[in-house]
Amino acid sequence: MTAPPGFRLNLELLGKRVREKRGKRSLREISAELDIGIAVLSRVENAKLLPDYHNFGVLCHWLGDHPGEYFIINDEDTTDPLTTQLRAAKNMSLETATAFAEIIRAAYEQVLEQTAKPGTV
Repeated sequence: MTAPPGFRLNLELLGKRVREKRGKRSLREISAELDIGIAVLSRVENAKLLPDYHNFGVLCHWLGDHPGEYFIINDEDTTDPLTTQLRAAKNMSLETATAFAEIIRAAYEQVLEQTAKPGTV
């Protein structure tokens, strides 16, 4: 029996939409309007924080979007500790973290192949 697919929130899309809607208005102004902390709003906008349910609902209402638009179905286990660690770096996008993880994995596989051959180090 296979496990049912999971869901994850598309933080990059949410952050992009918040940034677009905010435009040239300040985080302070939007924070006061929505009653969401400036730090939380900034982290959501930069796809660094998964908002709690209340803030997610407030943001979706403000954006005029259905919350379901931000969910992605995970058909497979997408837990990737390496990408997660890289993603923790300040100002690193998911795309950059994923690219670094792929480079590291490829280099690691190459090292494993070389060490498996007799007489190589």
